[in-house]
Amino acid sequence: AASEVDATARQSLIKTQDGDLRARWERLFAIRAAADREAVIHQFQPALQLAGDRRRGAALCAKLCLTCHAVQGQGNQVSPDLTSVASRAKESLLVDLLDPSRQISTDYLSYTLTTTAGESVSGLIANESATAVTLRAAGTLDTTVPRAQIAELRADGKSLMPDGLEQGLTAQDVADLLEFLSTLK
Repeated sequence: AASEVDATARQSLIKTQDGDLRARWERLFAIRAAADREAVIHQFQPALQLAGDRRRGAALCAKLCLTCHAVQGQGNQVSPDLTSVASRAKESLLVDLLDPSRQISTDYLSYTLTTTAGESVSGLIANESATAVTLRAAGTLDTTVPRAQIAELRADGKSLMPDGLEQGLTAQDVADLLEFLSTLK
């Protein structure tokens, strides 16, 4: 089922170069995708009025965020460490969670690299030199491709953090996650 595929995997699958396969993935995930991120933010606004449970929020953070982010020494260093977000308003955290591409630091812009062999890799540029480009993505080792084997390298104009993380979450789940994030030290 589409709900069994996490948001990061969905984003990667939809970027496939095979047009027929990409169309199949898009059909499968179309039911789950919300193109209008502003509507999604509006849908979850009630979470800001709910009392959150820090412990449940920590469990959600471990499930949803630690694949890419680090929090208090746990998780991965693909994306920014979330320990510093406690100083941000919950309203801002809600927007960052539900519309991750609204405001992107260039350090966290997603790129898609296509090799001369037709393989496609997406991720953040972790390292770039005159001879090679290294991309970093969640759940995989860094991928280094010699420049001579690069057919195309393009910025996706989006955050590596995928849209759709809210799928399967309730307003209470979001309130719990926001409570946890806003109380990090």
